[in-house]
Amino acid sequence: MKKSLCLLLAAVMFFSLCAAASATTVDLYDGWTAQLSEDEGSYAVASCSLTGEMITVPAELGGKPVAAIAPHLFLNNTVVRSVTLPDTVTAIGDYAFAGCTALCQINLPRSLTALGDGVFSGASALTEAALQKTQITSVGSYAFASTAVTEITLPASCTAIGDYAFYQCAALQSVTIPKQVASIGESAFLGCENLTILCEAGSYAASYAVSHGISFRFTAAYVSYMNGDADGDGKITIMDATRIQRLLARLQMDDVDGVTLRGDVDGNGISIMDATSIQYYLARIGNNPNQVGAMIYG
Repeated sequence: MKKSLCLLLAAVMFFSLCAAASATTVDLYDGWTAQLSEDEGSYAVASCSLTGEMITVPAELGGKPVAAIAPHLFLNNTVVRSVTLPDTVTAIGDYAFAGCTALCQINLPRSLTALGDGVFSGASALTEAALQKTQITSVGSYAFASTAVTEITLPASCTAIGDYAFYQCAALQSVTIPKQVASIGESAFLGCENLTILCEAGSYAASYAVSHGISFRFTAAYVSYMNGDADGDGKITIMDATRIQRLLARLQMDDVDGVTLRGDVDGNGISIMDATSIQYYLARIGNNPNQVGAMIYG
């Protein structure tokens, strides 16, 4: 089901204007309007009248920290190229930077825990987003749709990826997904033709990649195994050779347990020669060809 991002952003703009008409009173500062939090301890910047290609969001206004970027703050701003956020910001609202077609640089602070829906959707010049240093718990729906990001590393705090989160990210080559992620939404990577998912063996992300036909490999941080132990039971048996043969014959399609990693005893990619090496080893033919049974540490 193909979505029209242009229509989506147009609808967002309409509802943004409606919301602005009914918004509560905000405080005015030089170039900014800011709305107090419910406990009146912090601000969310609600609008910006500053012009120019480089924008720096202040860390505080009126003696109170700026803790949030309100929804739609820079929606469809086609001038801004660089945005600097302070370390006080913990949340970026829905569609805050959607349609910012010139935006190519933004720092995401370590304090960030919430990333809304469509935050950067349509920001077609954005090539990088350092999510790995943040503390976000999820990636919102359409968050990076139609951007030019090339690689994404999600932090260990992340547990979910929303619908169409990386829709039509043609330049996206790799996404590192931690084992904590237990939910990946509908068509999250639709249109990412060059994507490889980096994940942990046995993780939800690995199962997702297999079921959706997405290229994947296991991250080096999780590599510690016995060479040739294709089924991961801690010993070398004929079942390891059989597991490899079944995978090569496409009788076994699910590789989330790492057959292509542990079964590749010669280091040249999984092939029938790996199964043969294991059989030779078990039959004591030759001198432990390809070091079957050796421990490998990544």
